[in-house]
Amino acid sequence: MPVKIEIPFSMETFMMQNEIVIPPAITGWGLIDTGATITAVDDAIIKSLGLFR
Repeated sequence: MPVKIEIPFSMETFMMQNEIVIPPAITGWGLIDTGATITAVDDAIIKSLGLFR
């Protein structure tokens, strides 16, 4: 299924107020597991969005 991963709205607002460059959303293909109890995203995507260093 096509997916789009982006920073949370509250973080985007903070970045705009502080004139920080907002990273672009990442698009690609995701696997939806309807029986899963957690959601996982590749570390490289999280790092590229500046959410984890």
